[in-house]
Amino acid sequence: MADTQGESSTQQRVTRPRRKRAADVDNDEPEASTAVIADEKQAKPRAVKVARTQVTEEEDVAKQRLKLRKVAQETKGIIPFILTLMPQAPPDATYYSTIGVPPLDRKYCPKVQTLVKVVEGDTFDTAINLANAAQFLNHKDTTPVCVLNMANATHLGGGWEGGVMAQEEALCFRSSLSATLNPDFYPMEPLGAVYSPSVVIFRENVLKDHRWMDLGKTEWLPIVSIISMAAMIQPSLDETVKPPKYKNQKDRELTKGKMRLVLRMAAIHNHRRLVLGALGCGVLRHPKEEVAHCWLEVLQETEFKEWFEAIVFAVYDGPQQKALGIGNFRTFHEILDGAQL
Repeated sequence: MADTQGESSTQQRVTRPRRKRAADVDNDEPEASTAVIADEKQAKPRAVKVARTQVTEEEDVAKQRLKLRKVAQETKGIIPFILTLMPQAPPDATYYSTIGVPPLDRKYCPKVQTLVKVVEGDTFDTAINLANAAQFLNHKDTTPVCVLNMANATHLGGGWEGGVMAQEEALCFRSSLSATLNPDFYPMEPLGAVYSPSVVIFRENVLKDHRWMDLGKTEWLPIVSIISMAAMIQPSLDETVKPPKYKNQKDRELTKGKMRLVLRMAAIHNHRRLVLGALGCGVLRHPKEEVAHCWLEVLQETEFKEWFEAIVFAVYDGPQQKALGIGNFRTFHEILDGAQL
């Protein structure tokens, strides 16, 4: 009996759970599991919050598209009325290719000094400011400012009627540009572009909710000329180097060929003030450093020296681009602003 009781007593001592010490808590598996469960409980509200944020953002995008579709319908509907009031701005346009636009002849060069600036802003607003500055200085040149529309190669106006917002769409929302673009011009050739000599601007920019300008005083409505040129779609890039470059030299040369065509078209129509942009940078994935350098190289070619008084690059970075540091403005400003031609 004594032995049996002894064995039983020993077993009780062995099987009795050991009380945890404070020092053991961190390394104790059940406590760790509890911590994981607690983390999971905390993670669930975070996941729900992220999901709600994504839903909210999607709803905001849908609302914005709906709003822009309405703007497009309004603009398209009023263009005939605007053009009736402004017979000096007919919805004409001409399609050009490099075949029909030879290099510039130096004997017709006006031999003017060229100012190159890069500004962070809307294309049309920049053109209006440039025109107003000329008037303030009693500039004798009455030829409209010429604007580059970084166009869609296959669809007239890009996705403006569907509420998409990019540079071409922004121009269409505010003006008579879409009325000048003939469906027969599409798809554009790799080295093709459209020249619209008289485009009326009659709405403010998106930050001002596309408010109507004073339609009762049509003589005050700005008129610009527009060259619509499409960049090539998503060229192959060499991303083993920083910053990325065009992988194929022919793509770089094609981009420069497009730039030459834009400048030749502007010059033969006697435009001395241009508003250009970051051609192909953004969704078309052209390397911004390369594009800026291509512009600089072309502008410094002998053919284009002394043809233009002012060349302004309007480069707009949205809030998200600024926050992520992926915009184009800083790069273009560093490479092109104040360039000597």
